[in-house]
Amino acid sequence: MVQRQQILLSLECGNLINILGNTVLSGIIKGIFHSLWIVGSAMLILQINQMIGNRFKGKNRWRTFEGKSPRISTSFSLKESPILKKFVKEIDFAEIKFQPGFIFALMVIMTISAFWGIEGAIYLLKVKFATGSDRLSDSGVWIISLCTSILFGSIPYFYVHFKVQRKRHRISVRMIALVQNLIGNYNHRLTMLEVIRQSEETMPEDVRGEWSRLSLSLSIKKIDEALYEFADRIGNKWAEDLADMLLIASEHGSDITDSLKRLVQRMQTEKTNEDSRLAMITVFRIGTTILVISNFIVIFVNIWLDGANYHAYFIDPTGKLLIVLSIIVMFVSMILVIRSGKKQF
Repeated sequence: MVQRQQILLSLECGNLINILGNTVLSGIIKGIFHSLWIVGSAMLILQINQMIGNRFKGKNRWRTFEGKSPRISTSFSLKESPILKKFVKEIDFAEIKFQPGFIFALMVIMTISAFWGIEGAIYLLKVKFATGSDRLSDSGVWIISLCTSILFGSIPYFYVHFKVQRKRHRISVRMIALVQNLIGNYNHRLTMLEVIRQSEETMPEDVRGEWSRLSLSLSIKKIDEALYEFADRIGNKWAEDLADMLLIASEHGSDITDSLKRLVQRMQTEKTNEDSRLAMITVFRIGTTILVISNFIVIFVNIWLDGANYHAYFIDPTGKLLIVLSIIVMFVSMILVIRSGKKQF
């Protein structure tokens, strides 16, 4: 009798494992095919968009060559969108070795992988912990998976911005040394390009790269464009004030040594407040990152310790709404971390 019960129990376990394995395997295959369809469709749309854009450009060239006014191109190019242009500039400023295309592809892959990963994890929790009617009900957690996948897929985006923040913070700390070095090499009889190049070799390491870029920009761009591009990349009010002074000196040939010294005195006065702000931003960034990670760990640990929590999180509409709102709050918090680094002081 005991042996018969053991045989029946082993058969039931085997059937359960087979059903679970087949279901999970079919879900994985379905997820892979859906992912490939999404990626393939996106690539096809981008190719068609590029072909249409090239065709409009070609027609405009011929119309201009024939002396006719070119048509206004109505094609839309993702590469020309202001958001992507700005993001590419930030990748360059942060000195990230990966190409923008690789980072965009990584974001897409992480988004799709996170979506199906969360779907699979919730399904496994359902198989293990759901009871009664919860096993048969459709939990409808795709909105949770979608919000979570967007959060995870945006990790490379936040990584780039955090790198930009850290570099700008290092530069802001060295701005006093930058202006002092400029004062030591400044001569109002020299051209602006000569002053910049003369002070380049003695610039602090953290700002030398951007100062060298300014030197190159002055060689190929107008003075005002080069100076304000430098100030925009540095991203603080001190750099903007410095750009204004250098532009006045280049246009009027005046000696701005005293103005530069007053700028140094003002920066020394404001430096304590800036150091405190940078420390707060660092704590905010680290705390938000820990919050995002720990929030998901808490959910799965609570379900693992008490299976009844599965119903509260993924069946009860109020619980699902709270999870979605929590993910949105975490995403907004990450955005606020980035925005706080752009505060003018």
